[in-house]
Amino acid sequence: MRFLLDNGLTVLGEHTSYAELLGQVFALAVVFLAKIRTLWTWPVQVAATVLLFSVYVSAHLGGLAARQVIILLISIYGWWAWTRRRDPVYGVTVRS
Repeated sequence: MRFLLDNGLTVLGEHTSYAELLGQVFALAVVFLAKIRTLWTWPVQVAATVLLFSVYVSAHLGGLAARQVIILLISIYGWWAWTRRRDPVYGVTVRS
């Protein structure tokens, strides 16, 4: 993880670590994966959350890091609920 945090790209004079870049790309991918209703939404969300958590902790941004913990808990619950048979609100059968 240290490699991803210490190395990265410089664009227009701003340095972005690989961890932040991958975390943001994964977070964007989650939107598209959720749109097509695939089970891959959840592991990609968990990966994005872990990457962004590490970025925020290394930058001493406690509030944003805490938010990632909450998002991680929601993602784990979503993944667990997705593996169940039916959505209790809409009654839609979730399938990959």
